[in-house]
Amino acid sequence: MKRLSAVLLGCAAAIGCGDRGSGARFSVESLPGGGRRVSNHGIEEWSPQTRWTLEVDLTIGSAGGAGPDTFGFISALGVDASGRIHVLDYIAQEVRVFDAYGGFEHRLGGKGRGPGEFVGADRLFVTPSGEVLVIDGRTARYSVFGRAGDLEVVRPRRVRGSAPFGGYLADGRFVDWGASFPQEGPDIVAGALTVFHPFRLSADLIPIDTLPPLSWEREMTEDGSRPQVFFAARMMGSQEASGRLWMSDSRRYEVIGRSLEGDTTLVFSLPADPAEVGEADRQAVRDRMASRPELADGYLSGLPATKPILRGVFGDGAGHVYVVPETADVSPGSAVDVFRDSGELLGRLELPVPMWTPPTGPVFEAHRDHLYYVVADDLDVPSIVRLTITRPS
Repeated sequence: MKRLSAVLLGCAAAIGCGDRGSGARFSVESLPGGGRRVSNHGIEEWSPQTRWTLEVDLTIGSAGGAGPDTFGFISALGVDASGRIHVLDYIAQEVRVFDAYGGFEHRLGGKGRGPGEFVGADRLFVTPSGEVLVIDGRTARYSVFGRAGDLEVVRPRRVRGSAPFGGYLADGRFVDWGASFPQEGPDIVAGALTVFHPFRLSADLIPIDTLPPLSWEREMTEDGSRPQVFFAARMMGSQEASGRLWMSDSRRYEVIGRSLEGDTTLVFSLPADPAEVGEADRQAVRDRMASRPELADGYLSGLPATKPILRGVFGDGAGHVYVVPETADVSPGSAVDVFRDSGELLGRLELPVPMWTPPTGPVFEAHRDHLYYVVADDLDVPSIVRLTITRPS
């Protein structure tokens, strides 16, 4: 079993090199396993005439009232082929379905332990045929609802933990990822090493087989006593219907394309300088720990010098990968970088409305002609925005 760090080291040792001459936008190297590494040099492919543009064409959310567009905490969203938007409100423990014009259609679920009800639902996936799968980690079960909102299937979930991957494949099967935290020796703190385990299920959510796992090691505090909490690195990624995974360790601007069978097919990168953890950030930690001042010094001493570089990585299944950066010159949620799914940088898109970027990562969906993501106002009231992508011919 290889850790991600080992995979990255192997990529750095790739043989072969593309043209690094003056003005080259990227260079290409061959990976030992047959894939390739694309090192982008920070030069966009887009010109003023070919640059994509974004325009907000729909907002769902209100700051007051008790209507279906008033959300407490949005933990997931999914969009079907007809443009219907499914929003999972974690506080209400229900999914609210809106049509492509923002009109409310119906609710799915609600708090409770009965069939079709949720206790700790935090993930949803839209099936190829437009059904909705909701995963409740606390009751350990899958619930599938039809397009009209009727409960179709309830199955026990045999997978422990969760991962930032997973989803339906084009053939209707589902891949669910669990996580475990093994001990490797007396000097390894529990939680430092995470192993993500993919399980392939049938369209009826019956387990079929397991797939190669992925290991990842967390950063520890300086004394090695516990994993970092504030400004901690994390593993992020997304899965396309083809089964291709896009994933990254947030500590570096490097994205790995991986098959479900465990083969690294592509690695692409972009030069980036991390943002520093400054005094304002340290004060924010003190404010967060105001009720536990005896712990504040320990957390402050464990802060890293710099913040993670990436906030999210998302494939659209239509030939592009969207990366959400946070660097010395890009504030979180202000832009997305767009790459071809062959690794070359197209360019950076400034977002007309800033994206909400919590520590767990943004809630974001990329489709061929639209981007969907969660925003939050000054009172942290969330909303959904949809952006239309215009591509000059």
